[in-house]
Amino acid sequence: MSIGKIIFFSGFLLIVIGALIHFTGVSNIFKDNPLDLKFTFKNTTFYFPIGTSIILSVMISFIIYIFKKVL
Repeated sequence: MSIGKIIFFSGFLLIVIGALIHFTGVSNIFKDNPLDLKFTFKNTTFYFPIGTSIILSVMISFIIYIFKKVL
């Protein structure tokens, strides 16, 4: 399979996944993660999603690991 086809199908897959997340409301899964840091000052709020970043990193690493084992 050529690199062009891989890039095309990867982009198409990302669009489909993004549309499914948007229209099904799955994006609220990580809404109240206790590992995310939220600082509120007088009129400023700083939100740093470190816990969500770690969870997504582990999930993506696992998916890549599975694909490497299968292929």
